[in-house]
Amino acid sequence: KNQISLQQKEKKFEHCFNNVLIYCNRDKYSPSVLSMLGAQARIFYENALKAAKQPGIKDVLDRSWCNHFEFQAACFAASSEFQKSKVVFQEAEKTGEGYGKRLAWLASANQKCEVAINTAREAGLPEGMLGTVENLRKILLKEQRKATEDNNSIYMDRVPPMSELGEITSRALAKVDKIPDDLWRPMLPGNETDDALFKGLPPAQMLNAENLFKDRIKGMVESTKSSVETAEKAVRNRLAELNLPAAVEAGDMTSRGVPASTWTKVLLVVQERGGISALRSAISNNGKQADQISSTIAGALGRLKEEEISDARQRQTWGSQWTLPPAAEQQANFKKDAARFQGLLSEARNSDKTLLSKIEEKATILDTVSMPKDGMDLLIPDPGAVDDDPKVEALRSTLATELVKLESQLADMKSLFDQLSLDAQNDSIVSVLSKDDDWQSLVKDQSRLEGAVEEAVTKYESRVDEIHRIAESLTVSLLARIMEKNHAFMASRLENENSRKREKAIRDIENGIAEYEKLFKHVQDGKDFYANLQQLVDKLNISISDHVYSRNLMAQELEQMNVKAVENNSFGGASGGITRQNSQPQVSPYAAGQTSYNPTPIGANAYTQPGFGLASAAAIPQATATPISTGGMTVPQASNPPSYQSSQPSQQPVGGDDPSMFMQAELMRQQQEIWDSVKTGQAMSTLQNRNYDVEAAQIMAMLPKAKKKDVIEALKATDGSIEIAMNHLIEGGKAEKKKGGGRFGRKKKNNGGGGGGGGGGGGRYDW
Repeated sequence: KNQISLQQKEKKFEHCFNNVLIYCNRDKYSPSVLSMLGAQARIFYENALKAAKQPGIKDVLDRSWCNHFEFQAACFAASSEFQKSKVVFQEAEKTGEGYGKRLAWLASANQKCEVAINTAREAGLPEGMLGTVENLRKILLKEQRKATEDNNSIYMDRVPPMSELGEITSRALAKVDKIPDDLWRPMLPGNETDDALFKGLPPAQMLNAENLFKDRIKGMVESTKSSVETAEKAVRNRLAELNLPAAVEAGDMTSRGVPASTWTKVLLVVQERGGISALRSAISNNGKQADQISSTIAGALGRLKEEEISDARQRQTWGSQWTLPPAAEQQANFKKDAARFQGLLSEARNSDKTLLSKIEEKATILDTVSMPKDGMDLLIPDPGAVDDDPKVEALRSTLATELVKLESQLADMKSLFDQLSLDAQNDSIVSVLSKDDDWQSLVKDQSRLEGAVEEAVTKYESRVDEIHRIAESLTVSLLARIMEKNHAFMASRLENENSRKREKAIRDIENGIAEYEKLFKHVQDGKDFYANLQQLVDKLNISISDHVYSRNLMAQELEQMNVKAVENNSFGGASGGITRQNSQPQVSPYAAGQTSYNPTPIGANAYTQPGFGLASAAAIPQATATPISTGGMTVPQASNPPSYQSSQPSQQPVGGDDPSMFMQAELMRQQQEIWDSVKTGQAMSTLQNRNYDVEAAQIMAMLPKAKKKDVIEALKATDGSIEIAMNHLIEGGKAEKKKGGGRFGRKKKNNGGGGGGGGGGGGRYDW
């Protein structure tokens, strides 16, 4: 019992700490805190593993505990190092160095995942535990690949060995006091304090003797149970063939109505359980519970479906940037369990239908045994002059006495077996061995231990022999004597129509009792089945709710990160990004909608160094632009561009005196920046794939001359705003006619005119 209690405490502690970590994730604790908590959890499990391998404990605890501790330690180590990789990456982003440490932590976390996976597979741990760490490893591998690509192409930072990284600082949820030594003092009464942790926990030798003792008596109980059931079945079948006890009770001259013994069975078996109405009500209740279970499963599957649809939508929107494992993959085990429960539920419903049809088929006899005694008495003819010969009455009385003996011995046999089974379940040889004053030397002597086991088993053998003797007496001697006396009784009695009717009525009641008992057992089995299934389905429902909740939290966090990354790429970065309208480079000598070369810098810090950048080209009156294709975006070719007035101070270009060469090199650099931003901003491009057919139809109904292509483009540029898109189409069309400029740029027009923005004064909204 103490061993079980210890295991339960360990499980409660593990469940509690794991829940704390889940809540920390849900409440968006920083990676730094999560890393320290994970490190502390790893320490807990490593300490538990060390304790489990110590002498005195190793032989007591099951081996599966060590496997469990080792698995959990590796899992928390991997999780802690994964969170640590996020911490060092955040620090590297601030300082501009240390990107290689992120790769080192990710590689180490991946190794810990491999250890956990191998441990789980070798130990045969549940699939749910294995699936958790496998999902973590998938995330780690994806992060590792991305970090490696970034480091090889951007940061070029050295990846340090683990020896240079040091240990992750752990953080406990609360101060843990050391367990006093006297609490670890073992084992049996008399040598430990009252508060000893392992009070009453026996040594391994005693546990081995206990297991041997339990196995022996368990086999004896199972063998005896089979003998008892076989003997009772043989007796009941033989009595039914002889029409007993109905034939004896039918000849009782003093009995009117239902015989007393028969009515007693009717009360106990049928009427105290509610009769046939109770059977029908139980079937109906089972059906209602089946509906409730079905509804619970459907609701859980519905939440999984919603989460799967949401995941697919996000995956379509963000593409490779959506790094969560696919929902269908994560839901596989849940759906498998749900399908299994639905199959069991379907089978149970079919069984209920069959059982209900059986009840209706036997409704007549079941109604009979469910009626009050007064009504049942009317169904039994009076004995009248059934047996008027005194010799026949004497034979009947003798046969009735033998039947009473038979029932009494059957009851004794079943009572002895029930007590035997109960004692075997509660008995323990440890309590016997621990009373020996010299128990320490006893447990070291294998022969003495085996002798003690044999002595304890012998007490059960004598009880088993007594039960077998009664069973043999029932099926051989007593049943044979009853058959003999019944033969004499049947040969001597005078049969008439009245006696035959009386026998049949009593026999029908006896059959109704037996039928009711059988149907009632089936109904109860169904009730128990639905109760157990309800518990399993409720647990599944809770697990699915927790899964969907955690997935939604992760999805929200990832979506926010992706949106923020795209916004930084598009509008706030120091290098060119992409926008929702990225069919044109942000900077080119001849962007669409411009009639003059008026460059606009990309980012806050671009082209500010003296002697370099587009500003230094302002003094060059004419230049030749060369088309440059980058990812399908081609800068239009032009020669002899019109002169322009630059607001930038005139500076000499760097890198040579050939202005056309400088312009070409500068344009190539800008296009490369744009292409890099296109690659990192695929998610924003994906967002542009929305279909605006409905909004376009509304605009074209009001502007019949507008082209659908222009309308769609205007809607995309205004994020679907019909009013703003119409304003642009109207005002932009006027400006285009007036100046020949295009309508689609991204910069907002300066209110005071001048050179800012695309479109050269074309339109109220000139993006």
